[in-house]
Formats: sequence, structure tokens, C-alpha cells
Amino acid sequence: MNRSAPTIVLFAFGFMAVSLVLGSWAAIDSRSGYVLACTLVIVVLIGVVAWYAIQLVNLRAALIQDKVVQETERSGLILKQTDDLRKRKALISVMEDLRLEVSQRKELEHRLRRTQYVVDEAKDVVLIVKRDGTLSYANEQATKLFGYSNVELLQLSPSDLDDFVEIDSWESYWQTLDSLGNQIYESRYRRKDGVRIDCQVHSSILQFEGESLVVLFIRDVTELKRAEAFRATLFELSTNPHLIFGEYGILDCNKAAIELIGVSSKASLMDHSPVEFSPLLQPDGRRSDEKFREMYATAYRDGYHRFEWMHQTIDDEPLPCEVTLTPVDHRDGKSLLAVWQDLRERKIAEAELRQYADELEVANRDLEEFAYIASHDLRSPLRGIGQLAKFIREDDADHLTPSSVEHLNRLDQRILRMQNLLDDLLMYSRIGRKEGKLEEIDLSKLVSEVIDLLAIDPAYEVQILDDLPVIVSYATPLRMLFLNLIGNAVKHHNRDHGRIEIGFQEFQTEYRFRVTDDGPGIDPAFHQRVFKIFQTLQSRDTLEASGMGLAIVEKTLLRFGGRIELQSELGAGTTVQFAWPKFNQAIAGVSTALGGNENRP
Repeated sequence: MNRSAPTIVLFAFGFMAVSLVLGSWAAIDSRSGYVLACTLVIVVLIGVVAWYAIQLVNLRAALIQDKVVQETERSGLILKQTDDLRKRKALISVMEDLRLEVSQRKELEHRLRRTQYVVDEAKDVVLIVKRDGTLSYANEQATKLFGYSNVELLQLSPSDLDDFVEIDSWESYWQTLDSLGNQIYESRYRRKDGVRIDCQVHSSILQFEGESLVVLFIRDVTELKRAEAFRATLFELSTNPHLIFGEYGILDCNKAAIELIGVSSKASLMDHSPVEFSPLLQPDGRRSDEKFREMYATAYRDGYHRFEWMHQTIDDEPLPCEVTLTPVDHRDGKSLLAVWQDLRERKIAEAELRQYADELEVANRDLEEFAYIASHDLRSPLRGIGQLAKFIREDDADHLTPSSVEHLNRLDQRILRMQNLLDDLLMYSRIGRKEGKLEEIDLSKLVSEVIDLLAIDPAYEVQILDDLPVIVSYATPLRMLFLNLIGNAVKHHNRDHGRIEIGFQEFQTEYRFRVTDDGPGIDPAFHQRVFKIFQTLQSRDTLEASGMGLAIVEKTLLRFGGRIELQSELGAGTTVQFAWPKFNQAIAGVSTALGGNENRP
């Protein structure tokens, strides 16, 4: 229905009522006519209002009906959408469950493959045995260890492989394993070729899909057993005492320990602490038990500890030892291996050495005193003899025969030789007494000074082949070495001209110098003799020498930790090479630039 219709009708009735009233007023000019007109107007208005109200109710009902229809259609659509959504959620849930199931299945398959791979590739043998004693699985390592193929293995039983398992005793073995749960034991297995191998076995029962299975993990310990037997043999047969001890005392020891301590058997040492075989106090005054705990802790902390210790025998005889403590694994738990080295003979030797050193010190002092006395007290008579020869030569020059002049000349030579001998003797006795101090030494300058001091005849060419560095060392003994070696090369040359070469090499802990000449050389038969005191290879009447040059060189080198080597053949010249140790260069005031020339060897 058109919503504007009630309004049109209302205007129509209103217009009619007004017309009627106006007509009535015009026709009836009385009071009754007025009342009637008003009544009619009211009736008409009431009718119009009533009709309009009815129309409004109908209109509202129509609107409500339209809304109900719309809501119904909407509810149906919502219900349909809800149902579709529920179906969609159900489908998604099913798909998610399926995805999870697939993922879990893949993960399970991956774990199974991984477990299978680990078992197959395990370094230990893995066997799975059924309740009836037949093998249901053997990994790759089993085929390698026992020498059977996988097919052959699965046709065997444990009794075919294990020496200690009989086919009749399998049920008893099963019952024992079932009651204990797990077992670790050692057994002996047989290979296909009949060879026996020692094995460690870890067995357990596994429930799988309602079936009881025995899983055997088998490890070949043949080499380990051999090594243990070898170590046990070394332990027992070692000449040094070996003791294994823990918190509660000695756990094991060898025969040497029993003999050194002086007990009758190993049982006499068991459960005793090693410190019980020690005096109350150690040589440093500390209590043995307190110091022992410190040594014990140090060995565990550092993994190894060596020290000297004063033990004592069962008869309380002092027993100085060098002790080495090493932590070891022992079946009884945390333990230490103690190895004793008897130091009694070494202590005696050290005491004798100290005594010899003291005696040598006294002898050296006596030698120095003798050399001092000889060099001073004998010089006066020598000077007197020289003066007398000089007076004779001056006073009786006109009366001396050629023979007398020759005798006086020889007398002068003997006096000079004796003076040189006394000088060399004094120098020899003082070697090592006055070392001086470590200082910077320019070796090029030092060698040049030595050459100048020797005043070598220009006919002898002295050549330095290598660059000589600046080093930190003792100058006085080095100068004396070069004085003797270069001087000998000139003095003992068999010609009035020659060539002398000086070489140098640097090594990690030492310097090496060599002095080479082209002189007469030395027969190898006399190489040792030339280093002895007062020894010369030529007559002193032919060559004026004291025979102490190389003796002084050798003693100096020995004193400072060096060494000397002679290389020579008769008629082929001589090379004297000596090694001079490097001394500590960390001295105050010594520059870091003491490395010398950059181009040195």
C-alpha cells in the first residue's frame, strides 16, 4: 500500500466536513444547527482518525512482516554461512590432523632410519637375540668382527659365538638377565676362523611389540687386555718401586717396592699409606703428613708431580727417593701411581762430587799460589842471570870468542823462554778466577786490536771472512783465545809468508769461530798431544814456545762451557774451530740493537 494514501483520504474527509459545516451554518441559523454541525464534524474527524489508525496498524504490520521476511532470509543465509564455516573448520582440522600425522610419521621414520644407521655403523657389535636363542639382528660390525656374512650370523645362536654360553644354559642366562635387568661382563668369543677374542659385553632385555628380546653390545677388548697385561708386566718387573694408592692406603705394588721397603710380602703394605714409610719430619723441617697431602693435591691438580722425598725402610733406615705421582684409573676408584727412584747412590755420588770439588778448589788455590810464587820469586834470579850475561857481554866484548857469544845468546833465549813460561803458567792458573763482567763486545774491533797487538809481519795476510757482530759476553777470555790462536798460526808457520783466515757463524745457543792457516799442518796422531800443557811438536831450540797455548785455549773454553775442535793434516794447513756459548743478553743498559750486522749468517 502507498504510504501517501492515508494523507490524501484525510484531506478529502476534512474538506467534505468543512463544506458540510459551512452549508449547515448557512442553512440553519439556529443553535441546534450549530450543535449538529459540530457533532458531524467530530464524527467525521473520529472516523478519519480511526481509519487512519487502522491504516497505520496495517502499515506497521506490513513493515514488520517485511522485516521478518528479511530477517528470516538473513538468518537462513547466516545459518548457511555458519554451516559452511563449520564444515570448513572440520575440513581444516582433518587436514591439520592429517598433516601432523604425516609429519610425525616422517619424524618417526627419520628417527628409525637414524637409529638404524647408528646401530648399523656402530663401532661395537650389536646383536638382538630372541627368547628361543636365535639371532634376529646383527649389525655390520658383527660381520667384520666375527668373519661371518649377515645371513650366516642370523642362522647362529649365542652359544655358537660365546665360549661361556652353552645352548642348554640359555634359559638360565635369560632368567638371570631378566632378574638383574642389565649385565656388564667379559667373555671370549669365537671368530669364523676359530680365533678367540676377548670381549666386553653389555646385555639387557628389551620389550618390543609384545616380544622380549636380548640386546647384546659387544666390544673387542683383545688389544686392551694385551696392553693391560703388558703394563702389568712392566709394573711388576720394573726395577723402580711402583705403588698404587688411594684415599685408604696402598692398593697395589710391585716386587721392587716390597724389596726396597724391606717387608716380607705385598700384604704387609696393603692399606698402609706411603707416608707411613717416612720419618716424622722431612729434611726441610716440615711434617711428612702435612707435606704429603700437599704433594698429593698438586699431582691431582697438575696431572703429574715430581719431587724429592725422604722415605725410610721398615728398619728406619733413611731412604731418599725421587717420587713421581700420576693420577690413574683403578678399579677401586680415585688413585695415584707413585714411582720411587732410590737416590741413595746418587746422594753418595753427590757428596763425593762435592768433596772432589772442594779438593779441586784447594788444589786450584795451591796451583795459583805456586804459579804466583814461581812467577814472582823466580823472576828475580832470572833477571839476575840476564844482567850477569849482559855485564859479561859488555865488559869482555873484546875477549869473547864466537863460541862464547853463541853461548850467551842461548842463555838469553833460555831466560826469555823461562819468563814466557812463567807468564803462561800464571795465566793458566788464573783461568776462570777473574771472569770480568758481561758487556757489549764489538768482535770486529776486538779481533783488530788482537792483530795489532801481535804486530804480525805484513808478509802474513790476515783476512776476516765473515761480518763479526756485536755480542754480549766476557771480553778478557775472548781476547786471550784470539791472541793464542792467531799467534800460534803465525808462530808455527813453516814459511816467511802465509795466509790466515778468521770465520764466524751464529747458531741458536752459541757462536762458532774458526782460525785457518796454510802452514805445515799437524799429523792427526798428535792432535790430542797439542792440547797438553808444556807440549810442543818442534824442538824449543828450533821454535821458541812454552807449549801452553792450546792448553790455555782448551781450559778457557771448558771453563765457559765452550768446546774446541782441531782439523788438520800434515802439509795441508790447520783449522782450529771453537764454540763460544751465548750468554744472557737481558742486562741493564744493553740495547736491543745488539743483534749485530743484519747480514751475518
